Amino acid sequence: MRATNSSSVTRSSSSNLSCRKLNKKRKIPNISHIPILDLTSDEDLRDQQIHQQLISDYLDHGDQTFVCTMGHAQLWTYEALKGNTSGKKTSYSMCCGNGKVELPELKEAPTNYQNLFRNVDPKGKNFMKNIRRFNSITQNEGCTSTSHSLDIEIISFLKVMLDSINELVKCYRMARDCFDENPHIDLKLRLIGRRKQDGRTYNLPTASEVAALIVGDIGDAIDNRDIIVTTKSGSLQRINELHPAYLGLQYPLLFPYGDDGYRVDIPHRDVDHSTNTKRRFCTMREFFAYRIQDRVNVFSLILNSRRLFQQFLVDAYTMIETERLYYIRNQFLADTTLNPEDRPDILSRLFKITLDSLIKDLKKKRLLGSVQAVVYTVEFQKRGLPHAHICLFMHSDYKLPTVEHIDRVISAEIPNKDDDPELYSLVSEFMMHGPCGSDNPKCPCMSENKCSKNFPKPFLENTSVDSNGYPIYRRRNDGSFIEKSGVKLDNRSVVLYHKTLLKRYQAHVNVEWCNQAASIKYLFKYINKGPDRATVEVSQNNNGGDNDDAPVDEIKDYYDCRYLSACEASWRIYGFDVHYRYPSVVRLPFHLPRK
Repeated sequence: MRATNSSSVTRSSSSNLSCRKLNKKRKIPNISHIPILDLTSDEDLRDQQIHQQLISDYLDHGDQTFVCTMGHAQLWTYEALKGNTSGKKTSYSMCCGNGKVELPELKEAPTNYQNLFRNVDPKGKNFMKNIRRFNSITQNEGCTSTSHSLDIEIISFLKVMLDSINELVKCYRMARDCFDENPHIDLKLRLIGRRKQDGRTYNLPTASEVAALIVGDIGDAIDNRDIIVTTKSGSLQRINELHPAYLGLQYPLLFPYGDDGYRVDIPHRDVDHSTNTKRRFCTMREFFAYRIQDRVNVFSLILNSRRLFQQFLVDAYTMIETERLYYIRNQFLADTTLNPEDRPDILSRLFKITLDSLIKDLKKKRLLGSVQAVVYTVEFQKRGLPHAHICLFMHSDYKLPTVEHIDRVISAEIPNKDDDPELYSLVSEFMMHGPCGSDNPKCPCMSENKCSKNFPKPFLENTSVDSNGYPIYRRRNDGSFIEKSGVKLDNRSVVLYHKTLLKRYQAHVNVEWCNQAASIKYLFKYINKGPDRATVEVSQNNNGGDNDDAPVDEIKDYYDCRYLSACEASWRIYGFDVHYRYPSVVRLPFHLPRK
């Protein structure tokens, strides 16, 4: 809560994220105890009853039991509440743009190829473990020096399969055979960027539509999105992301038939040239949001490709952003062998459902009291999992003026295992920091041989406020401890939590009381700091075999890059909010007379 008084709530999907670091190092001296007053009222009792009602059950979102009648995507109950019903059909914005997006089904892959994705035997396990490298090998037409550790039998199987069913591969083979017969001619392969068929029902082009062999000059009939593969040019051509064959070329293992990807001319459902509407065509975000959905009785190579799916998502969103920037200038797992990190799309969707539920509990059910305003931002750090920084601005009647109120809402102690075994288990799993320090010097929180989060905190018999106005929470030396990695952690290592929120959401939920401008500025720094970034070093060594005795000449380039994880890519493809504020307030560039 804050100097306005507001509440700071951090909601995270990661079980080991610790509480945030405040700018100033807080000191114990000059502590003054806040007087304890009995302010219990009928309204307090009513709030306690609300808490008891909420605390009864863990919030379980269940399975994807709803099916969109237009796009046939499977959804969770919460997502299904936002449907758009027309007649007997119900559609949803997240999967098919409320029925506007219509794409053809991807042709079912051969059964023996699907079995590699199902990870049912040693060959399948090897394939899935190295799927990104297999994709790179088939993408670049042949075995490389890195393929010696891969299963040559799998590589041979993939080549034979793609040769027989993939039109793009057939075109490359045709060009190669032609060049082998006539090595002296100026031969070019044109991968055609335009399609004549309707993109809503058609995505498997024939060889004549995909490519054309050109001898000599290209001429003026080449479209700016065509891809030209030439045998005698030393220059490189940048492949346009809007080319229909882009995804098929980039991900031959996900599109074994060479299926068309996104096209700029895919109309919305029931739209033709005579339709008078502002937006007639499917956007790239809508295209990818449609493609990354689970559907009933459909085995998706994309969704089951694990690490390659993560790469696909990041590529997809960078394509979306590239298209947007270009326009400004001129989208469970219990019965599978997949791990949660293999489906960042599901992680993002469930986190969004849970986050919306948390905001509803705070705003409408007044779990912490009457809230006047809410601001949050969603972050995706380099571990990839999403978490939210939430700032609540409380009504003046709920600003926790006394220690009694703070201790009732926020706890920094290990609960009694016998009195509340469920809470004890949750604190043990989600709300203990460390071990760090000398017990674990490699802990991510360590900086200059000390914990950057200032753990362990000091023992304290009563909650107090220091000379700078920061609360110092009660952490009694009562002998309680939780053992992690062979280290006993006591109350000094507890991350601040709210009992009801922890029981209801069973995740890392850090709650703090904030009453100083400095701490509010700290939160808003998180809310407005922009995307994560990473520094990348690119090195080139001149160590050719012809001159082994020459000194190594290293050329290093450093790039300051935006870091984009698969979870963030999923979040943005689905169009979820990264920043949220309630109520929405916009400063207008004018004012009313005499105001």
